[in-house]
Amino acid sequence: LGRLDFAIDTSGSITQEQFTQFVSEVHSVLRMLKPKEIGVYQFDHKLQGSNVVRKMTDILTIPFSGGGGTRPQCAIDEFKSNKALGLIILTDGRFHKSLLTNPKRPVIWVVYDNPRFTPPFGTAVHFELKT
Repeated sequence: LGRLDFAIDTSGSITQEQFTQFVSEVHSVLRMLKPKEIGVYQFDHKLQGSNVVRKMTDILTIPFSGGGGTRPQCAIDEFKSNKALGLIILTDGRFHKSLLTNPKRPVIWVVYDNPRFTPPFGTAVHFELKT
């Protein structure tokens, strides 16, 4: 499997617990699918970080960075600038969708605790944290 990219929402509405769950999901994909590499972006109102992960231990060192508003377009722009096969966006879906541009590659929105979220493009998968 070639490169996959993950964009993790680190806006003010995301807690440390949610961020940890998002990173756990990235870790699971790395473990199960064994892609060549994973791009991991953190975004709030701007791109807070962009890392390339090639082994499981790398994912555990990514710090939580953000806390502002939510603008996923910055992560979509980063995805458009590389050769990843697809983008998985981990978010609560609480942002304005009207200005987002379709990158013309597969996008999966993994949406926490927002069952009414419909994606502007791509596919949505909804989940809730296990307690």
